[in-house]
Amino acid sequence: MVLLLCFVSQITYGASPPDIVWGPENQGLRMNLHIENADSNQPDVYKVGIRLANVGPTPVVLVAQWYYDEEKGDYREFLKQGVELTSFPEVKVESAQTAGNIRTSPQPTLEIKPGDSVAVEWVTAPRHLKPKGYYNTTPAEFPSDGLYSIRAKFLANSKQDSRILLYSNDCRLSVGKSTAMPKFAMARIIQADPAKETVVLALGSDQKIEPNDRFECGIFPYVYWDILITEVKHNSSTGSVKISSREPRENVPTFPEVGSVATLLPAGHRHGCQLVPNTASLQGDSNATSSETLIYEAKLEEVKKKAERITIGMKRAEVEQLFRVKDGGVEGPSISRYYEHPEVMINIPFDQTGGNWSPDNRVTGEPNIYRSLRHLD
Repeated sequence: MVLLLCFVSQITYGASPPDIVWGPENQGLRMNLHIENADSNQPDVYKVGIRLANVGPTPVVLVAQWYYDEEKGDYREFLKQGVELTSFPEVKVESAQTAGNIRTSPQPTLEIKPGDSVAVEWVTAPRHLKPKGYYNTTPAEFPSDGLYSIRAKFLANSKQDSRILLYSNDCRLSVGKSTAMPKFAMARIIQADPAKETVVLALGSDQKIEPNDRFECGIFPYVYWDILITEVKHNSSTGSVKISSREPRENVPTFPEVGSVATLLPAGHRHGCQLVPNTASLQGDSNATSSETLIYEAKLEEVKKKAERITIGMKRAEVEQLFRVKDGGVEGPSISRYYEHPEVMINIPFDQTGGNWSPDNRVTGEPNIYRSLRHLD
């Protein structure tokens, strides 16, 4: 999924405005969350603001906790990345696999004097709470219209090695100009029947689930299933299951297991992966004809030979002369996916030299080649 947006960010200092609603105080700090529509012509693009205030008697010096040396942002960028935004009803968190060199360089700091506050703000991607490229701390695309409750959570670290867990006030967020209750988007599987290729989810009509709603369940990065809801009761629903992507791997389940979490796909959104029958084995496609198997194996060997030309430090622009087709769907800046037909996926790790997804990014590790259907944007 590729999102085009205008990203605006700023940081301000000074005394706190008197009408702000704050979350609870912890070790002299409080946090405020503010959300408003950024553009009347785009009702689901938001301006999000986070403010930290020092209500204690002494200055507080905060220290960022970047994981990798490649992360060059100052403390305000760390705050934007690190603050977690959660919703009720709960929505799947946007996630991505990241990689880099463990940080050894000094961390940026920020001092907040007594009575002062620091604020950062940004403009979001449509139906999201952060811009493109912010992962593991923010809900993915809101899957249905309605009125959500949003709260921020942030773990601050002071120069005195003190950990300060902060929660904000609650904000109401109207998605799709609606004040109705949204569909609940996270469901546990409470029954699984591989023979019938069906599962039962612990959400039903009380939680606004309807026939033809679609959920996704999977084990990253090996297998994903698409669940189409066919029957709905008050507090449960039954869905038919199809494999949407797979990588041959031992000890990976061949069907969703009881206790697994399924996530609602956005309303009107086609599943991001092509669908194949569940009878396709995860150890290899038992339904494929001999010719299809030979075609796949030949392509796999071709890709492996091309991948041998990739070296540590090679630029992204050079890699993309070898592998020209980008896989669709969501990906993080540290690992990019490339696709070769039929069903050959190549994961390549990059640093952030020149910025996220820059042609000057450098390869940081060996390519990972596996079998998967292509994900669609």
